[in-house]
Amino acid sequence: MATGELTAHGAVPAQRATTWAGLAGRIGLQDLPARDLDSSELQELVATIASDRASWADLVAFDDERRVYASIHRDAHVDVWLLCWTPKNDTGWHDHDTSSGAVAVVTGTLTEHNLRFGGASVATTVEAGRLFSFGPDHIHRLTGTVPQSVSIHAYSPPLWRMGQYAVGGDGVLRRQSVSYADELRPITSRAEQSHDRHAVRSADDDAGARPPEEDGHVSGLTVEEADAVRSWLEHHDFEHVSKRDGESASYGDRQDVWERAGTLIRLTRDRGQWWCDLSRTGEDVWLDVDRIAAAIGSESTVPVGRVADATGSMNARVFWALSSTLDHSP
Repeated sequence: MATGELTAHGAVPAQRATTWAGLAGRIGLQDLPARDLDSSELQELVATIASDRASWADLVAFDDERRVYASIHRDAHVDVWLLCWTPKNDTGWHDHDTSSGAVAVVTGTLTEHNLRFGGASVATTVEAGRLFSFGPDHIHRLTGTVPQSVSIHAYSPPLWRMGQYAVGGDGVLRRQSVSYADELRPITSRAEQSHDRHAVRSADDDAGARPPEEDGHVSGLTVEEADAVRSWLEHHDFEHVSKRDGESASYGDRQDVWERAGTLIRLTRDRGQWWCDLSRTGEDVWLDVDRIAAAIGSESTVPVGRVADATGSMNARVFWALSSTLDHSP
């Protein structure tokens, strides 16, 4: 879109929302082109998936505290997500880095907010049956408007990094890079969540859990965080290749190992806490995912995001370089 068009027609995609029913069936997951999708194709794709409720209905759930979202499809050119909303759900201000996107509202109503300097943000409601699309230059904020709202989102090229924004009391806009697997929410809430998570781990350490730096590990996962990692692995083509309980595990009382394209992820439970490591097929070395994430510059604040960043950056050469510099896990 040219600059003149932004001025003449407005830069608020939601204000140009159209009905999606007539676009359904033109392009689906079975006949995607082997290239990135343009805006029209993204609209047709979300319309088709929105109309096929049976394919994603079992993923629908709602939570006021944490937004519910699930990956429906991801390949080299496009990824598709189901998002579930309550009126308390809020993504915060964000962009999609280099990706264009399209959103189809299936049930309920969403509100798209657009940041405007020198005045209040622009709020536009998008009701069920309507869709809108946007380019990689777009910055917005989405909130649930009515209970049990559901939407389908598609991005091309697939999301990898996103930018989250906050306007400080001094009026300065700041951007924070996050992984696509992170839960988007206002940055202040993210900071509070990080603080709460640290407090929980401090309490675990006082109760006798393994110290953070012991045995090559940086930090452990709660049961809920480990379950979130498993869910992410299942939805991103990782195969569950082994599960060991009790004395058969090399350490701890349970191990789960997942594999995709030569990259291995291991979840191990030891003394009531979960630990996450990464290796490569044929290697006898495991590296703590948090250490890998730190080494590659990941800024993700949640375990799922760090697993996504670590696995997305991994190949044999990268693993060899990291294994020669990082402490090894047992």
